[in-house]
Amino acid sequence: MSPPNDVGALPQPAGAALPAGIPGAVASPPATIKVSIVEAVRLAVEHFEHGRKAQAESVSLEILAVDPEQPDALHVCGALAHLAGKNGLALALLEKACRLQSGNAQAHYNLGVVYQAVKREDDACACYRSALKLAPAHAGALQNLGNICLFREDFAEAERCYSTGLQLSPDSEILLLAMGMCYTAQRRLAEAGPYFRRSLARAPDSPQVRWEAGQYALMLGDFAAGWVLYEARFPAGDQCKVWRYPYPYPLWQGEDLSGKHLLVHGEQGLGDEIMFLSIVPELIAEGARVSIVGQPHLHDLWRHVFSSSRCYVQLRANEDAWTKVPPDWLPELARDPPDFQIPFASLARFRRNKAADFTRQKPYISCDPLLGEGWSTYLAAELGPRTHKRLRVGIVWAGNPARTNMIANRKDARRSIALNELAALADIPGIDWVSLQTWEAAQQVRDIASRMKVLDCSARLSNFAETAALIDQLDLVMAVDTSVCHLAGAMGKPLLLLLPYAGEWRWGLDPDRALWWPSARLFRQPRAGDWFSVIERLRPVLIAAQAEKAALG
Repeated sequence: MSPPNDVGALPQPAGAALPAGIPGAVASPPATIKVSIVEAVRLAVEHFEHGRKAQAESVSLEILAVDPEQPDALHVCGALAHLAGKNGLALALLEKACRLQSGNAQAHYNLGVVYQAVKREDDACACYRSALKLAPAHAGALQNLGNICLFREDFAEAERCYSTGLQLSPDSEILLLAMGMCYTAQRRLAEAGPYFRRSLARAPDSPQVRWEAGQYALMLGDFAAGWVLYEARFPAGDQCKVWRYPYPYPLWQGEDLSGKHLLVHGEQGLGDEIMFLSIVPELIAEGARVSIVGQPHLHDLWRHVFSSSRCYVQLRANEDAWTKVPPDWLPELARDPPDFQIPFASLARFRRNKAADFTRQKPYISCDPLLGEGWSTYLAAELGPRTHKRLRVGIVWAGNPARTNMIANRKDARRSIALNELAALADIPGIDWVSLQTWEAAQQVRDIASRMKVLDCSARLSNFAETAALIDQLDLVMAVDTSVCHLAGAMGKPLLLLLPYAGEWRWGLDPDRALWWPSARLFRQPRAGDWFSVIERLRPVLIAAQAEKAALG
């Protein structure tokens, strides 16, 4: 879950001219001020507070032409610069305004907003705290400080901020939502529920409220309600990083698909794609003809798994790739137009509405035999012939950090573990460790070579068809919550899944098992950040698995 929307200085405006005489300014010299400075300041602030940006700017520029250090005019111009997207200039103006008028709570708050926008969280927190010392009931400062604390997992401080805010505004749907999310992140789910319900009651059409409440419902196993709310992921937009191309075909709403052509297409991450496409074999069995649009790394795998379907590639890099750049294969699809189209995750609304529906969940991914032979030869050369005396364990310990998205990057850090910590398991006899890790974290294999022997396969894992073929050669997979764990589950491979304390909705509340992947056994952190306890629980399981394999031989 992502923190609720931060409170900004003003709603997003068009760009505005900026103060003359300041680096980056484009304004023309203002006319001579015709009223007293006091009256001009009053007018500038009034214009600003009522959203009249051009008038606020004009009056402020006139004030600064007469008095370049007038703090209120600097404050107004700083806020306007921020709204125009010129945060460097906004910081210079607001920092000066706060120095000259240290008792202005709103100036400290707006400076905090800009610091937060440029990802200077510590400075933003300091500004919000300064604003709250001057104005303890400042709603924006309470909410934004709470959001940063929630993001950092400082739950006690986040809860204090939201609680204070709710005392002042008990019907604020954003604060109600924030408190529900705060309790959910602490796995205090019974306490979270009333806040989600109240937030929904106050703002039943808010995409963000519906999106977060939907994830809460899905975590509890209330699928019928959860999937309906989950549809808000699209209007919620940038909050949840999902996009879809506007295909010109009717949206499938559960109609009979016998003899019909259905286009299913991507929207989220690799793991989501693997997870939700587990429903497609059922649709094909019901007589549907399915075309699949997915991410490049999965394309070769889907062509093998869904050999009777047409599979196309759609980029996942950014919103433009999904909504503004038509795919080059669209004309081919138009020659055999689908009867219906649907995003991957929306399939669950029609096929996974209760726990019993998951009993249809079968392994559906197989590897390409030719790729499998290649990996068999490679592993035999590196590890020796496959034997019942040794257990081959594939490991994945980290996701792919999203450097341009702080929320996603922090989430990735929480779900990841350093390979150095897993090296505590290196002394278990009879195990060959095989890395399924890609991206930057793969280099950790070299870093721990003196403590743990791990076969690094990253150079050969060019796509998920290769990864599936490698997994097929292993006895089990041990992974954190990333796309490879879904791949192993979809193959029916025994999976030891390492989860953070506050796991995602898809893993539900069962301490050991997951509805999506019956072959998975869950190992949840007992406390936030406590991977040590997880590793200690893994040890006897791995020892038993190795002994069981040896006994079978």
